[in-house]
Amino acid sequence: MKKSGIHFPLLLLLFLAIQVKSQEVKMDGLAMAVKMADSEMKQFPEAWSVDYNPKPVWNYTQGLVAQSMIQLWKISKDVRYFNYAA
Repeated sequence: MKKSGIHFPLLLLLFLAIQVKSQEVKMDGLAMAVKMADSEMKQFPEAWSVDYNPKPVWNYTQGLVAQSMIQLWKISKDVRYFNYAA
């Protein structure tokens, strides 16, 4: 009985899994923050419209988003985040 026939497919599968894992996109915290901020700015063009508000309001959520955008501006130096929060 030939048992070595099963080893090759398992080794091939393991090799492919390692290759796929090594090609994953690695992102640092700043890159993820930028992607999130850009997504929010696209979804909600005005800071007051966060949480799908139909008219201008200012509450905890808008303040939290604005503060996050200002912190991102301080780190990234991209004025778009400051302008969004202002």
